[in-house]
Amino acid sequence: MVESKRRVGLTFVLATTVACGQTVSAGDDTETSDCPELTWADPDVNTLRVTTASEADTLPHYTHIEGHLSIKEIPGKTDLSFLECLQEVEGQIGINGLDLQSLAGLERLERVEVAAGTWPPGKIEVWGNPKLTSVDGLSGLTHVDRLVVRGNPLLVSLEGLSALETAQSIVIEDNDALTTVGLRALKSVEGISISPFSCESASGIPVRPIYGNNNLVEFDGLDSLETFEEIVIAGNENLKSIEGLSHLSSATGLHLITLVQNTSLPYAHIIEFEQQLGYELGGWVCGNSDDPKPCICF
Repeated sequence: MVESKRRVGLTFVLATTVACGQTVSAGDDTETSDCPELTWADPDVNTLRVTTASEADTLPHYTHIEGHLSIKEIPGKTDLSFLECLQEVEGQIGINGLDLQSLAGLERLERVEVAAGTWPPGKIEVWGNPKLTSVDGLSGLTHVDRLVVRGNPLLVSLEGLSALETAQSIVIEDNDALTTVGLRALKSVEGISISPFSCESASGIPVRPIYGNNNLVEFDGLDSLETFEEIVIAGNENLKSIEGLSHLSSATGLHLITLVQNTSLPYAHIIEFEQQLGYELGGWVCGNSDDPKPCICF
């Protein structure tokens, strides 16, 4: 096998000279590599930006990105096949304003994270993609520091994240077609927000508008969750049941569950759910259907 030093950005990266899919020989051994190891890194520019079809079509088949990746508003691109070799990102990925129905092309992506103690955390943010109906394509992702799925009006579920096992935080909001959460392989997470909220007023409900997932009727998924610190479910106006979380009675962690302004979620159901869990929710519970507790911000 012939090796050469290839310059990527301003950092030299060791990579084989074979192209994707090419068979190479090394002595008596024959090796086929669809994706020779190739890393993008630049100490002066920490974000690799892809904003045109030409940039996407000519992008080298990187397997690792040391830094951030921004994929934004690429006319004519309906998949992410130009990222078919990507395995790991040590930074953040932003996927915004694309004509995608799924995230096909990212099947090899396994991890999006940064070194412990490093800020900001590794993140995948999928937001403002008007045609996206699923996150299929992320079936190989096992760990992400932070996942944000926001403002994708046709997104139906997160079932495509079928291998995701660990995360620091997950935020899911303003996806009006979302009917199920999924995330069935998730074992450990610090916090999940199904539409987060914040308080800034000393008298009244949260000042920041809550952008709920308005078609979410039943909370389903999280079947494998073993450890969590906090789950926030807020502003999902058609949510009627959280029965899908009743198995969390055996989970470890802080066990904070916040239920705020889910206006179709009966208060009696919340009480029954709390009894099934065998412990008090510990978080805020207010503003739900027939809820005697108003949402007062301190």
